[in-house]
Formats: sequence, C-alpha cells, structure tokens
Amino acid sequence: YNCLLAVDTVASLGSVPVKMDEWGIDALYTGSQKCLSAPPGITPISFSKRAEQKIFSRKTPVAVYYLDMKCLGNYWNCYPEPIVYHHTGSATLLYGIREALAIVCEEGIENSIRKHQVCAQRLYEGLDRLGLQPFIRDVNKRLPTITTIKVPDFINWKNASQYAMKRYNFELAGGIGPTLGKVFRIGLMGYNATVENVDYALQVLEDSIKYASSKASKL
Repeated sequence: YNCLLAVDTVASLGSVPVKMDEWGIDALYTGSQKCLSAPPGITPISFSKRAEQKIFSRKTPVAVYYLDMKCLGNYWNCYPEPIVYHHTGSATLLYGIREALAIVCEEGIENSIRKHQVCAQRLYEGLDRLGLQPFIRDVNKRLPTITTIKVPDFINWKNASQYAMKRYNFELAGGIGPTLGKVFRIGLMGYNATVENVDYALQVLEDSIKYASSKASKL
C-alpha cells in the first residue's frame, strides 16, 4: 500500500527493545521526560530514508511552521546547506537530554530494559497479593512502564486518588477517555523504576483503596 509506519515510543523507549531499522519503522518519536528521565520540553524524533523522501517530495506547503520537518532538519544541521533560523532552542534542555542519554549509555540499554521488566513483574505480583487486577489481562500486551489497574467496584476512584495525594503526595492517576473511572494508572519509568518505588506504590495503593472503601461503607 506504500504506507509509512509511525511509532509512538513516548513511554517505551529505554524500557523495551525498539529496533527502528530492523522493524522497518519510518517515523519514531519519544518523550524526553519518560524513560529517559530528562526534563520535559524536547521531543527526539527520527525518520527513515523513505520518510525523508516523502517529506521532500511533498507538493503542498506545511500548514504549521513549527511542524515543518524540512525547516527543522535544516535548523538541526541535518543537511549540507546553510542553516536558516527557525526558533530559539533551550540550551538547558539540550544539556539535560545529553546527560540523560549518557546515563542510559553508562547503564547499558539491556540493563535499562531489564530494570523496567523486573519492576513491572514485582508490581504485578504485588497487585495479585492485594487482590487487584491489571486492566490488560495478557501480560505480553502490557508496557512495563505504565500499568492500568481495574478500580474495585466497591469504591469511588476519586476518593482513593485524592487520599493518595493528600496523605502521601502520590499521584494515583485515573483513566483517560473511555477508561475514566474504571482504572488507576501507575507509572514506573527511568529514574523512578526501582523496586523500592514499586513497594511504596503498592503501599499507597492498598491504603488508598482501604480509605475509599471506608468512605463508601458510610454512605
């Protein structure tokens, strides 16, 4: 069909294998603040040769100046031509992501992937002990970085979330869109992916659900 394959790795790059060339990915982007643990505000992106050809053969002008990949490629000195001003980049963000990538390289990508897998498995086992169910049943279809957990039928998820924030300063996130009110979300990414944080998250989750349950029983 002559289609291009674009992949969102915002919450996965650094935590699972990602082989852009081997898998034939044409456009790949990620979030600096997730598994890489750099400050937010910069978006690493990569294009295949096929995607570049598509960009350069475009017949219509790009509607949004800041999303013009030809201009951005020139700004980042990707092409052998004089650089033209596009925007003023943040030097501190560049220093931050450079250091974050250096830390990942020092740790080793395989070790980084293994660390996230170990934390995810520890979280799954803890949820099982608490009698809670992951929203995604098939373990092979889950990301190790973000775990969605079914909200027990007998509680109001907001009570648990608000208690976690007030009592522990812990963000027990809820669902988004069609999963709103149905799941909790726990993220374990990059610097935060430690077994100590997993155990702490399980403690907060257990206590918050108990609190929400006590509130429900008084109604």
